[in-house]
Amino acid sequence: MKIVTGHTGTPHITANDDQGLNQGIFGTGSYMLNVGQQFAATLVDAMTVSIADGEGVMQGVHFRIDPGTSESVAISSGIVGYNRRDLICARYTKDISTGFEAVNLVVIEGTPTTGAVSDPEYNTGDILTGDTIVDFPLWRVTLSGLTPSLSRAGYRMRTVSSLADCDSQFSDIYNMFSEIDVSTVFSTTNQAGPRIEATFTLSKGIFVIFVNGLFTASNASAANMTVTCRGETIINRAASFANGYETPGFDLNASAVIQTSQASNTVSFAADFGNGTNTICDATIKVLRLKRLS
Repeated sequence: MKIVTGHTGTPHITANDDQGLNQGIFGTGSYMLNVGQQFAATLVDAMTVSIADGEGVMQGVHFRIDPGTSESVAISSGIVGYNRRDLICARYTKDISTGFEAVNLVVIEGTPTTGAVSDPEYNTGDILTGDTIVDFPLWRVTLSGLTPSLSRAGYRMRTVSSLADCDSQFSDIYNMFSEIDVSTVFSTTNQAGPRIEATFTLSKGIFVIFVNGLFTASNASAANMTVTCRGETIINRAASFANGYETPGFDLNASAVIQTSQASNTVSFAADFGNGTNTICDATIKVLRLKRLS
């Protein structure tokens, strides 16, 4: 065992120590933080993509493009009559001989085909246990002949601030009451759209309903979540997608207090992507009962 945040008289804090702490705070996966331009991509020309500023955490490794700056990557030209898909990734590397680590943008080029395209293989692994190359896909570049188009890579990424806000709301209310009951009434993962619906029943009482939806879609204009009880809308949360494409980890969080007056009350939930394609939603509904009513 070692102390990290303490004075020992000798240099003792390593990057690996911070990586372990970040994993405990953010999680062990790869995440985009909800600040800056979130690595927004722009086609400069048919062979150049510009990536805007943003902050990310890859298995505890914090990386960034400085605010107000951007970096460019080169894309190989397409071939007339062929399709291809490339991945723009943040790549972690570690030099075994020196121990030096880095994160840089790379392009993993796919295989040209006359049929349907698929993602090229990329490097996965565990940074903390010593893997020296790990990729975090940020953008897909799909080439139809010579023409490229951009879409966010469809790997699950959450913006951390929205999760923290949701947890904070739940914790604050939880601490206000000594006798409460918490239950998850609906949960789904990788549910295909364009519309997801669910119903559940509440008894007579006072409740807080927490809803979290994580949306991924292609060419969608907006995402919307609604919760109704006996025909009355109690939650209506909507937001627009940037540039018509999905934002991985695009979270909609909402909560509402409801007092039900009947012995049995049907509550309806709906998540709608509008006109989007390739729509996927992870949704969770939690109910906090504050008080039973007789």
